Amino acid sequence: MHKYKGTLQIDGIKREDAGVYTCTAKNTAGYVTMKSTLNVVTKPVMEEFKNITTQVNGNAILQCRASGDPAPDIRFHKDSNREPFSMGPQKDSRIVVDQRKQGRETTAILKISDVLRTDDGLYNCIAFNQRTKTELLGHITVEFPPTFANTPMKEAWSWDGRAANVTCLAEGIPNATIAWFIEGAPERPVDSGMANIKQIGFQSLSSLEVSPIDRSLYGFYKCVATNKLGTAEHRVQLKEARKPGPILEAIVSEKTATTITYKIVGPVDNGGLPVKSFVAQYKEDLATWEKEHKLKSWNVEQQLFTIENLEPMRTYFVRFAAENEVGLGNWALERPETTPRRSAPETPVILNEVNGVAITAYPDRFELIWRVPPDNGERITAFEISYVPVRNLTIQRGTQIEYEWDPVGQKLLETKPLSEPRHMLRNLAPGTYYRVEILAENSIGKSAPATIIIKTAAVPGERGV
Repeated sequence: MHKYKGTLQIDGIKREDAGVYTCTAKNTAGYVTMKSTLNVVTKPVMEEFKNITTQVNGNAILQCRASGDPAPDIRFHKDSNREPFSMGPQKDSRIVVDQRKQGRETTAILKISDVLRTDDGLYNCIAFNQRTKTELLGHITVEFPPTFANTPMKEAWSWDGRAANVTCLAEGIPNATIAWFIEGAPERPVDSGMANIKQIGFQSLSSLEVSPIDRSLYGFYKCVATNKLGTAEHRVQLKEARKPGPILEAIVSEKTATTITYKIVGPVDNGGLPVKSFVAQYKEDLATWEKEHKLKSWNVEQQLFTIENLEPMRTYFVRFAAENEVGLGNWALERPETTPRRSAPETPVILNEVNGVAITAYPDRFELIWRVPPDNGERITAFEISYVPVRNLTIQRGTQIEYEWDPVGQKLLETKPLSEPRHMLRNLAPGTYYRVEILAENSIGKSAPATIIIKTAAVPGERGV
């Protein structure tokens, strides 16, 4: 205490220092007194917050007890929720929060009726008074009987005695024990003495490794999960996979001097496993299938299927099969196909993305990209690229309205030797429409042209065509 300033300093203040203090000032003329109350706020102390275990559809009571000066308020906050629980009934009417204070101590209770599995988790007890708070985590464990809700496997496949895994995943608290049974008459439990069946895992996640050396091991296997709350069953069928059935259709879509392109309709019977490829076997007219054939395989996701590097004016016999993991199905649809004579190349295919008009980001250039077409028996020597400024005209012919691109400038021509199928057109006018054509050339002649309309980017302040 400072004698003349009238201040009282308490170091290391304690709860016991709270109370009423009297200050007395006096001199030769007399004295005067003043009373003041000191309240000491102490940080809340957790007295009790225990983990609890309950069962699904049961009731849960989570109790948190804390003390402090003054007695703290308490809130509960589930770790997976954004906001803490409020006092009283919640939006989820199953949950009610209540608290009571007695002296320095507060007891809060979180009550959950008709407990769900989603109520399982961490809960934070937060005790707070005027300026301080204390937190402590507790856990509600919700026990429930086994379930196979997250077991996707309903079938497994094997062939030629290959080992296959038959798997089940049982969720449950406490963990379930797993037993396997082979369905039949009679039903047989799987045990360690079986030569071609091995169980891997006996709790929650379990698999059977089955090597079906004979067909009696194909069929249904039953996974039975058990804990103190109940039992659940899940059936998985082990099936024997086969090679695919025959191709239904192979229709010629395009034929050139050196290629034949087909549309293929796959088999009705995939053998139990997805068809991964279509295969063509082909040979020249007088060759034998045993030694002189060739094979071409395609991914089934393709839309068109092309046999390449054929000879012009030759007759080939072609047959088809489908393939899955088991192997290649039987050949079907054998037929002769004769390639036409050598001729000018097919039309190139422009690959630039076009939605009516191809818009280039540059005011003075455009890169044309194309796919090299079949050469029809004579090597392609060059590509001829022409481009000319155009404008769009609307023409009415009777009751019909037609749109045409009319040239408005000089047509320019550039030649590109056979190499990478792309070419940059330069020195174009900004903000201008162009008609661009490309054709392929070999020693016999020129292909029909492929056409694209483009528009260059405008330069601010300038007007285009």
